[in-house]
Amino acid sequence: MRASGTRVRGLRDRVDYANLLNPSDFAVFSALREARNARAQKQGIQSFTICTNAEMAEIVRAHCRSIADLRKIEGIGETKAKACADAFLEILQKASYDDESSDADASTIDDEREAEEQ
Repeated sequence: MRASGTRVRGLRDRVDYANLLNPSDFAVFSALREARNARAQKQGIQSFTICTNAEMAEIVRAHCRSIADLRKIEGIGETKAKACADAFLEILQKASYDDESSDADASTIDDEREAEEQ
């Protein structure tokens, strides 16, 4: 069941990014998620160790296009930025974003970041 249109109830609350991001941002988010999951599977690690969903949503909202842009995102330092740069930057540089801002507000993404850390 969806509460507030953004959370899906399960074993723990999860953010529904399709409702949180505008359609063009969600398309970019989905492409990043696929790239992250493929890389994680290849490396035999959990996908969230590469980049969390909350971090990817913020990357999309900020329209990151470079490693320097990635490093501006909370939770992404130099090591993580370099680790995900090759998988993400090609997608991000080709992304076409709507002129409108994302429907997400920073506090909702911050809430998701806190939930993922628990």
